[in-house]
This record gives sequence, structure tokens and C-alpha cells, in this order.
Amino acid sequence: DLKIFSISRRRARTGFSPVSLKKHITIIPQQYKKAIKYKISNIRHSNGIDSNWHKSMLLYPFKLFAHPLETFNDLKYENKASLWIANIMAFLFCLVRMAGHSSTAYLFKGANADKTSAITIGIVSLLTIIVWTMCNWATCTLFDGEGSVKDIWVVTTYSLLPYIIFGSLNIALSYMLTTSEMTFYNFFSFLGTAWTVLLIFLGVLVVHQYTVTKNVLSILGTILIITCLIFLLLLFISIFQQVYSFILNILSEIIIRNL
Repeated sequence: DLKIFSISRRRARTGFSPVSLKKHITIIPQQYKKAIKYKISNIRHSNGIDSNWHKSMLLYPFKLFAHPLETFNDLKYENKASLWIANIMAFLFCLVRMAGHSSTAYLFKGANADKTSAITIGIVSLLTIIVWTMCNWATCTLFDGEGSVKDIWVVTTYSLLPYIIFGSLNIALSYMLTTSEMTFYNFFSFLGTAWTVLLIFLGVLVVHQYTVTKNVLSILGTILIITCLIFLLLLFISIFQQVYSFILNILSEIIIRNL
């Protein structure tokens, strides 16, 4: 638009008729206004100021129930992903895990439910998502994946929606069902978990642009890395406990001998 405006001004100096000059003066600023409005709308859209854009982003995870592959493709390539919503999904997942541990009816709780606090369950749930994201990103560098850490985090947290819904439903059902109707409780629990696992599988497939075989190998590699990290963590904790106990025994011996 600036180029057109400068050309029009140069032509006006070289000899336009008054009618032609008036035509260019009236038309060019209108094009200028259109360009400015277009730029402003793009800036508002990119900054999330548009309320309709906010509403569509909030409802967008629910499209996974009908069109998972198309939704994951839009999250990566159509700029439909939102870190705010992804973080909210991660928070809701941890909240449902904590509520399921502490608020589920007594008949449907596990035998060892009281031995672990709800806060520990929430922390472990959040760490599970973080470790999965980082390990999958590390694996994708070996398998030539195209997804970034943000992409993996978004598709993983968005895929938790079925677990959040059916987990919340199970908490309510635990106060309505009896032990003879536990089949329904187990069915919804399995459905939410299986649906989430399937969505994560499809999300990783789309984000990294893998084939099915390569995606399976990538996920197996991710699980292997997570297993190695857990083993190293447990080994570190065991060594730390032994060193701590050794130092404590030495200090106790020194104190006893001085007394």
C-alpha cells in the first residue's frame, strides 16, 4: 500500500488532471485504512484479544471426541494450540487424581489408599506428564520426529480430557453404586484410561509425522527411557540413604566417645 501511494503521488506531480488526482487521493487512503485494519485484526488475533477466538479455544479439546486426527493436525499446523488450556488440563488431571484418591466412596477405594496422601498423588501425576513429555522429546530426536516440547505437552494434556471426564463421573458414581454394580465403575474407569492412551498415541503420531510402526517404536523407546530414569532415581535414593545412615552412625559414635 505504501508503494502504491508513493507511485500515485509521483504520478500526480508529473501531471494528473484534477479529476484523476482527486480519484487517487480518495481511493488510496481507503486502501490504507483496510491495510491498517487488517494488521490490527491480526495483532488482536495473535494476542488472543478476540473473545470468539477464546471461546473456540476453550471448546476445542472436545473436538478430540469426534475428530482426533484432524484436531491434532490443527493444534500443530493451524495455530489452534493454547498453553493456557494445556496447563489447565494438566491441573484438572492432577485434581481428579487427588479427588479420586481422597473423595471416592470407601467401598471403591483400594486396600492401600490410606497409606498415600492426596498431595503425593497429585505431585506424582504432574511429574508423570512432565517426564513423559521430556522423554518423548528426547526419543523423537533419535527417530527424526518433528514435534517440539510444546507440541508434545499440548497433545498429551489435551488427550487427558476423557480421563478427566470419566474420572469425575466415577467419583460421583461411587456414592450411588453398590459392590454388586462395581462392573459399571470399572468399565468407566477403563474407558477413560483407554481413550486417553489412544489419544496420546494418535497425538504423538500426528505431531511427529510418524508411521504407525515408527510411532510404536518411539513410544516403546520413551517407556524404556522412563524406566531407566526411575531405576537411576531409586538407585540414587538408596545410595543417599546409605550415605546418610553411615554419616549418622559416625556422628553418633563420636558423640558417645566424647561423653
